[in-house]
Amino acid sequence: MTETLTITEFGCIYTSRDTKGRILDLKNRYYSCFIVPLKGSIRFTYESGSIVSDSEHPVFIPKGLTYRNECLEDAVSLVFNFHAQGESNTPAVLSRISHQFAAEKYREIEKAQLQNTSENKMIIFSELYSLASKLFATAAPHSPADETVKKAVEYIRANYSQSALTVAQVARDCFVSETYLRKLFVKKMDITPFHYITKVRMHHARHLTREQFPVKEIAGLVGYADIYQFSRAYKKYFGCCPSQTV
Repeated sequence: MTETLTITEFGCIYTSRDTKGRILDLKNRYYSCFIVPLKGSIRFTYESGSIVSDSEHPVFIPKGLTYRNECLEDAVSLVFNFHAQGESNTPAVLSRISHQFAAEKYREIEKAQLQNTSENKMIIFSELYSLASKLFATAAPHSPADETVKKAVEYIRANYSQSALTVAQVARDCFVSETYLRKLFVKKMDITPFHYITKVRMHHARHLTREQFPVKEIAGLVGYADIYQFSRAYKKYFGCCPSQTV
């Protein structure tokens, strides 16, 4: 799902504390969210079914959902709100993640909120995508090749803003050769590592252009030291200049 989930706007984060027996009825939820319970359990009941979230089962709740939130056991949860495109419109139980990892993402977003700068906005988006990549991960890779691709994708998503990022660097981090990494990407993802790096950069660049960030600033934020190189890459990828994006 992280391949189709496009986070378009950060909403807010907060810690929810629910007591056993508490019931909340919510209509047309404004944000989509990830809910990561640190303890306790909560049942979410909606028109077509229900799911239960506890300390080992985070959940995704989509925007627009009308549902009942029923606390089954005293609960403390981390809630991450956002707007997105390409998401499912059905609630889902997600992969188990460590509470330490979730709390770290929460703290980094909390710190980035203190200053309303373009750099901190990108930090927030990066932390949300990092969280999403873990939450939507499969419980276990099907093979060592799958694990290598997964690790490479995570590395690229975490470092795409670095202008020095290369396929060789990604391969070294995964302890494989460039040739082998390329074969794995083409086989598993139908794209080369180089073009995947470009795809991730262009995805973030398009969001920033729509937010009307200066082109020079966007170039630096998505890993291009040269504004002209960025503009050429953007036009080649989307068929238009950054300034023409609507």
